[in-house]
Amino acid sequence: MKRSYITQILILVLILFTSGLSPFALAQSAPARAISASPDTFSCDAVTEIPKVECEALVALYNSTNGLGWTDKMGWLEINTPCSWFGVHCRSGRILQIHLPGNQLTGSIPPEIGNLTELDFLELSRNALSGPIPPEIGALRNLWGLELWSNQLSGELPSELWGLTNLSVLWLGGNKLSGAIPGEIASLKRLAYLRLGSNQLSGSIPPELGQLTNLVLLELFWNKLTGSIPDHLGNLMHLEGLYLQGNQLAGDIPPSLGNLTNLQSLSLSSNQLTGGIPLALGNLPKLQRLELGSNQLAGSIPPELGLLTSLKYLDLSSNRLTGTIPLTLGNLSGLQTLRLENNQLVGSIPAELGNLTELQMLWLNSNQLTGGIPPALGNLAKLQRFSLANNPLAGMIPPELGGLASLQELSLGNNQLVGAIPGQLGNLGQLQYLYLSNNRLSGSVPKELAQLANLLVLYLDRNQLSGAVPPEMGGFTRLRVLSLDANLLSGTIPPELGSLANLERLGLSTNRLTGVVPVELGRLTKLRELGLSNNLLEGEIPSDLRKLTNLQYLGLSGNQLTGAVPAELDELTMLRSLMVNRNPLNGPLPSTLINLNLSRLWYDQTDLCEPGDPLFQTWLSSITNLQGTNVICGTQTVSGTVWDDLNRDGIQDVGEPPLPGLTVTLAANAGSLLSITAGRQVVTSVDGGYQFQFVAPGAYNITVTGRGGYLPTVPGPVAITVPAEGDVTVPPIGLAEAPVHVWLPLIRK
Repeated sequence: MKRSYITQILILVLILFTSGLSPFALAQSAPARAISASPDTFSCDAVTEIPKVECEALVALYNSTNGLGWTDKMGWLEINTPCSWFGVHCRSGRILQIHLPGNQLTGSIPPEIGNLTELDFLELSRNALSGPIPPEIGALRNLWGLELWSNQLSGELPSELWGLTNLSVLWLGGNKLSGAIPGEIASLKRLAYLRLGSNQLSGSIPPELGQLTNLVLLELFWNKLTGSIPDHLGNLMHLEGLYLQGNQLAGDIPPSLGNLTNLQSLSLSSNQLTGGIPLALGNLPKLQRLELGSNQLAGSIPPELGLLTSLKYLDLSSNRLTGTIPLTLGNLSGLQTLRLENNQLVGSIPAELGNLTELQMLWLNSNQLTGGIPPALGNLAKLQRFSLANNPLAGMIPPELGGLASLQELSLGNNQLVGAIPGQLGNLGQLQYLYLSNNRLSGSVPKELAQLANLLVLYLDRNQLSGAVPPEMGGFTRLRVLSLDANLLSGTIPPELGSLANLERLGLSTNRLTGVVPVELGRLTKLRELGLSNNLLEGEIPSDLRKLTNLQYLGLSGNQLTGAVPAELDELTMLRSLMVNRNPLNGPLPSTLINLNLSRLWYDQTDLCEPGDPLFQTWLSSITNLQGTNVICGTQTVSGTVWDDLNRDGIQDVGEPPLPGLTVTLAANAGSLLSITAGRQVVTSVDGGYQFQFVAPGAYNITVTGRGGYLPTVPGPVAITVPAEGDVTVPPIGLAEAPVHVWLPLIRK
């Protein structure tokens, strides 16, 4: 609010002249001969240039605010000429002003401050002062400026303040002041700047504030004020800034605010205001900033807002606004920020918004906007942040958006956009965030995106993208998030992705990716999430993943991974979720996993077993989200063969061939104490053989699932008992092709 600061300077200069002071250098009384002392030996008895009572007030201020710890304490309690002490200004042998902002004052303001009766300006802002504002400050009748902002002052506003009728500047913001703002504040007729923001003030806004007709700036933001906005504030014709955001104000916005023709900033956001936006706000020709976001405003956006030709910032977000976006907003040629997100706006996006060539932020997300994205928005050459997410927008992404040379964030997720991702988006050299998730985009991932050298976040998940993951993506040297989940991508995972040194999240799950997990992924030492679930990946889990020491989530579920779980994964000390279920993995879970503090572990529907030692079982039971096989590892092996019982006699005769490719299941016998929920399954080899390893002692059943038309010649499962020591060889199991019954018709003569 540039004009506001100019007005403030003019008022200060005027007051300084009328008080007999130069605005550029405060005259001081003729200095007496300085005599050195120390804080321990200093005495006001040796001071002659100001009254002793004023000297003692300065000493009290020094001692009460830990003067020894001040950033600059030059001269204080060291020489007997207080008018030359840092921050002290005098005239005609009296202390006129004290300026000690940001000087590390701690403690409280002493009551002796009230003895400086000629003081006209007191500035102790940006310190760590605590306690109440002393009521003795009311004795400073000449005071025109009081700045105590950005401290830790508490308590209520002392009633003595309202007797300081010469006050022009009262700045107490950024403290912990509580209580109400009394109507007696109206006695400060000369007040131009009232700044009480960021405190804990409560109660209602007194309508008497409307009597302070010299007010230029009124700040009551981020308090606990309730009630409605007084209609009387419409009387403050000189007001340039009105900041009431961050309270609990309710009711309608008074139309009388439309009378404030000098107003440049109006902020009422983050309250509980209801009703509509007054049409009268369109009468504020100097308004540059209008903030009404985060309320409960309803109705439509008044087209009259298009008359605010000085407007640079318009925020109507997070309300209950309905109707369409007025075409007249396209007249706000100086607008830099337009926020209409989180409303219930309908209809299409006006192409007229493409006229706002000064626009830097455009947020229309989370509405009910329909139709396509206007190509005219590609004219917004200064646009930096652009969000249309969470709307039912349809059609294709206009290639014209590739002309937004200043764009840093593009968010089009959660719409119904179709077609290919335009390669022109690769021209957005400043782009850092690209969100296209949850649309219906198809085609391949454009290689041109690899030109986005500044990209930090790329979300393309939950679309219908196909083809391979471009190896060129390995050139995203600054990328932190790469999310390609839930698409139709195929081919192998490019090892070039191992060059993404700054990557923190890699999501490739729920695609059709094949091949092995590249060992190069072990280079991604900043990675926190690695999601490769629900693909067609094969081979073993690379032990190089142990290098991902920042990893918190590892998802490998639903693939065709084989072999054992690498024992080296115990080096992933940050890991909280490990999911390897629905893979043909086998062998025991590494006992070293007990070094991990896991909250989720899934290894069901695998051939993995659990070490039976009590320490491992205790650790396993501590995991809150556990999906396992419940198979206790043993040291024994159970093996056998399956053959084709051609003559169905249950005896393996010479010449009866083996049966490969059949599923053999090992399950706990009903009478066994061992619990196996899903069983363990293997497939017979070329010679009809099968083998189960790491089987614990107990009673089991062996069943064979035959191919179509084949049945066991000996009905029922084969029961076996695994002893404490020694392997078990199961008697050969025969299957035979079921006989075919041919029914012939009965022929009568």
